Amino acid sequence: MCKAYRKSDFDHHYGIPSRRIPDSTRTITTIGLNIWSKHHADHVRYAYLTANSAESMNALSVHARKLPVTMFLEFFRASVQQWFWEHRNTADDLTTPVTPYAERKLAKRNRKSLTWTVKPISKVKFEVMDMKKGGKVNIQDKTCTCKQWQFSGLPCRHVMAVARYFVLRDVTTHVQKYFTTETYKSAYMEEINPLDHTYEWIDPGNLQIVRPPLVTKRQSGRPKSTARIPSQGEDKENFKSKTKCSRCLEYGYTRSTCTAHYDISEGTQKSKSKSKTKAKPMGMGKGKGKREDSCSTQFDSTYNFE
Repeated sequence: MCKAYRKSDFDHHYGIPSRRIPDSTRTITTIGLNIWSKHHADHVRYAYLTANSAESMNALSVHARKLPVTMFLEFFRASVQQWFWEHRNTADDLTTPVTPYAERKLAKRNRKSLTWTVKPISKVKFEVMDMKKGGKVNIQDKTCTCKQWQFSGLPCRHVMAVARYFVLRDVTTHVQKYFTTETYKSAYMEEINPLDHTYEWIDPGNLQIVRPPLVTKRQSGRPKSTARIPSQGEDKENFKSKTKCSRCLEYGYTRSTCTAHYDISEGTQKSKSKSKTKAKPMGMGKGKGKREDSCSTQFDSTYNFE
């Protein structure tokens, strides 16, 4: 639903959850369709950060967050330095005009459009038949009616079919600059240099010394939890520990307040199985009489021990 580019595709996928889970559908609609839907996007979001990088950084610094603030910042600086070094070496080894990610996408779309047919409309317009809704490609304006070319920045499957129709070997000219190797190299061109030793820093003389708080008594209450703090807009109930019923295995209540159907015969069988005890071996009972009986079974009375 969020990846649908056409209006008809979005309406089809949007109608399924709206009938089954109307409350959830109403919630995501209130947030705004232009935020999470590609069809309702106002413009191409190359300048917006859509990946949840905050979660990645929190997972990376789970062990370093307990360090002093200076060591904590040094940990991030060293991590960024390592990342830039690795990506810079990867970019220098590339010999293709586009990134490996773009190459994989183009190769996949090319395979899926091998059986499609192209019908020319004009020198720059073409109709592509894909046994579904088809698509109209405009090479000059770099648009397609499926809208995947405009929003993804990479030629869609209809464009790949048109490229084969013209026997074009290179379709990288129709790729946005964000997926080119030159842009990839320029993103990691800068060098992340480490700081000098603290003894070599220039002291201006008017810096305020910040000391840790003086704690003479342990603070009351339980220590602060180190669990992840939910972001703004997230459901905080999902992060709380919930009780689980041992009968129906559902969350939110216990066995004593469970209202699920319970088979009485099954419960009776369980109680009987629990009440059974292992039989004790002969000779292990209490009392002299039982001990004499056990001895009489082990030795024959005809034997004379005198």
